[in-house]
Amino acid sequence: PQLETNDIPHGRRGLVTRELLHLGPEFGLTLGPDIRLNATHVVFGRVIDGFDVLDQLEQLPVRTNRSLEPEGSLADNVFR
Repeated sequence: PQLETNDIPHGRRGLVTRELLHLGPEFGLTLGPDIRLNATHVVFGRVIDGFDVLDQLEQLPVRTNRSLEPEGSLADNVFR
């Protein structure tokens, strides 16, 4: 893999980023500043229109490898 780097910090909302040295097609969008990503990810684009979609993405449940159902429910037990 080719190392792609730049000096663009993960300092604002709406940046398109991916993990350094990662071969897959996965990418991420920053929902706010996160300078921790500077060491492990590279910015390769930015959102120029459609910030309302970022607002909608922020409202989606976060995958935590835990059920969103109450503890002890059948769905919760599947994650244990």
